[in-house]
Amino acid sequence: MLENYLNVITNMETYVDGLIVVDSYTNIVYIRHYAKGLTPISEKDSIGKSLFEIYPSMDPKNSTIMKALTTGEVTLNCKNTLSPVNGPTFEVLDDTFPIKENGRIIGAVCITHSVDNRKAFTALDLSSGANSRAPKQLFTDSDIIGRSEAIQVLRNQINRVAETSSSLLIYGETGTGKEMVAQSVHFAELTMAIG
Repeated sequence: MLENYLNVITNMETYVDGLIVVDSYTNIVYIRHYAKGLTPISEKDSIGKSLFEIYPSMDPKNSTIMKALTTGEVTLNCKNTLSPVNGPTFEVLDDTFPIKENGRIIGAVCITHSVDNRKAFTALDLSSGANSRAPKQLFTDSDIIGRSEAIQVLRNQINRVAETSSSLLIYGETGTGKEMVAQSVHFAELTMAIG
């Protein structure tokens, strides 16, 4: 059941430094580390193990993954210090989402950005104030302005495409909003994946 959501989740891999998907029992069903040397345990050997077996110093009471699994809470830009078994301690910023199916939480996904990675700071809104001028992380179909029939068709196509696992080719002249459409599709996919 949870495997159906992995395709949507793994499409985000280009934008992150690490990705962990757990089932409702905190068992790892997918893990990817993009920064070398973060943990001595291979990705292959992590599958099926409990998250707390891989990261024994992680406190279940303060874990964003546990919050997602037990309360359905989404956590964004949370700074965490991780200490994998027999590995170095490192800091990450993570975004954690519950994965829901028919209103029931069946797992969680934690997307990590290395604190040492400068790209993470430019890509994430780390501000806490209401006066933030930082842009949203992704555009949505509601950000596409217009009332014409063509715009309405485009919005419907974005949502239909997001429901599939098909590849998508977006083409057009420079400045016509191809990136906005691509981000809208990714946002719609993510929204469907997390319920």
